[in-house]
Amino acid sequence: MKKSDNVAPMRKIAIRVIELPAALKKQIANECPKCSIDTVRNALVLTNPRQGEQPDRIRRRAMELGGVEVTKFKWVSA
Repeated sequence: MKKSDNVAPMRKIAIRVIELPAALKKQIANECPKCSIDTVRNALVLTNPRQGEQPDRIRRRAMELGGVEVTKFKWVSA
């Protein structure tokens, strides 16, 4: 049995996000009440966006601060 026989099949998925430097993510987290850096990170994912007033406010502020929409690719087990 070869080593390659035990490898699980992988597939590539595309994830749309708003790209922003870590310092600006921290700034947004400090500006929003009851908001952590994890909340900001989750709000910046556009593939399956969170709904509500706070994620919309975070996305709007990220774009004002120079955020850019990009597509990232991630390899996952099939």
